[in-house]
Amino acid sequence: MIWVPALAVLVAAAGLVLVQRRFEKAQAGWIRGVVAELDPLGLERLEQQASEPDLATLEAIPPELRPLCPEPPFVAAIYHHTCGSCRELWKEIGQTEDLAAVYMVHSAGRAEFLRGRAILREPAIALPDEIMESLPSGLAIRVDADWRITDIRLATTVGDLRLLLGEAAALR
Repeated sequence: MIWVPALAVLVAAAGLVLVQRRFEKAQAGWIRGVVAELDPLGLERLEQQASEPDLATLEAIPPELRPLCPEPPFVAAIYHHTCGSCRELWKEIGQTEDLAAVYMVHSAGRAEFLRGRAILREPAIALPDEIMESLPSGLAIRVDADWRITDIRLATTVGDLRLLLGEAAALR
């Protein structure tokens, strides 16, 4: 009989997951309806964004983003700078000479915010806000000379970035 409470907990958890999924679906439908009513072109943009490839499936830097990037090869790190750990990591990277080659990827619209907090550093890649918002924070990307993305990995410490830079140097 000890399994009855455990079963009840599992049934309740499954019910909560189902309710949450239905709520999210209803919320998405409501948002689409409002966007379609107020901004029909906005709905097209939403649908286009939903059909854009995931970063993990990209094999190369898209041609439209290449003018915003340095000449390859390079290593770039994406952080949204909204939490204390991101800010501390960038400050630490800025004070570490062996990581000077890591490009800071930041939102072009937040450059003054980052500069005012002494976070903005060179080298940097400034992306449009809408692109930056679609990228997950905490990723490092290694790009080869032919614009191919050779590695994408979570990088939350300077050690992670050193490892990626070391691998990039070994391939040259």
